[in-house]
Amino acid sequence: MCWNVHGSLVSKLECKECVNKLREHGIVLLSETWTNEESEMELTGYDQVCKHTQRKKAGKRDSAGMVCFVREEIAKGVEEVSWKFEDGICLKLCKDFFGWEEDLFVLSVYMRPVNSTRADLDVDASCYDHLVEQIAVVSDRGNVIVTGDLTRELVNDKTV
Repeated sequence: MCWNVHGSLVSKLECKECVNKLREHGIVLLSETWTNEESEMELTGYDQVCKHTQRKKAGKRDSAGMVCFVREEIAKGVEEVSWKFEDGICLKLCKDFFGWEEDLFVLSVYMRPVNSTRADLDVDASCYDHLVEQIAVVSDRGNVIVTGDLTRELVNDKTV
């Protein structure tokens, strides 16, 4: 399967099987894309929202990063909501565009592994703290869906 193509999202977008799989969906949220602002990522027929992380000075490659592809036919009904958390993307799916009673907020989060070289960035707040804070910001404005890579285990109310 092409998902095992090693490297950044850019190399995966060169895999026809991978692109065909992505095209089955209206909204695709990807984490750990290993991309930066100069990365050329294009999925024909889709708009994109990107969140790139700063490369560490000693880093040999880009790490983390999130990319969201939104099919052009629905892109007018999808807005990015500001979120200063670099490992999260928040989208608002507008009720008027989709014909719903309430807006829908999609929060996609990437949780760094414990042994990540970027783990030291969690000094003031954990991924869960950022997530709970953003849910509080948007939950009174519509429904909320949380998705992403939330794989760390919780032990005694602490992330390990």
